[in-house]
Amino acid sequence: MVYIMVFNITGERAVLDSDGDIIFDKIVKAFEKNEDVTLDFKGVNTILSIFMNSAIGHLYSKYTSDYLSKHLIIKNMSKEDLLTLKRVNERAKQFYSQQSDMSEFLREDVFNEQKNN
Repeated sequence: MVYIMVFNITGERAVLDSDGDIIFDKIVKAFEKNEDVTLDFKGVNTILSIFMNSAIGHLYSKYTSDYLSKHLIIKNMSKEDLLTLKRVNERAKQFYSQQSDMSEFLREDVFNEQKNN
């Protein structure tokens, strides 16, 4: 289990996407080693959605919702911030799903075009 104290990276305010990128990289490195991750927000008083998008939402580009629910634990986040995180996650799932669908469509379209030429 990898334990990440968000406060140690962001201080009291988790507001920068660059700090979110640092968290994202730490999570991905842990997952690549088949380790679970706990993100602890103790001491963090302000969390903006831009940070959540970079730190957590972007994970949906690499991992399924099922995988994340089993291997990523969020601790010490206020109810309000948890609601924001839920919205961030829902938008990320939708975005990366559409992106995947578009990539598949383009691959099929290009493949069929090349095959027909």
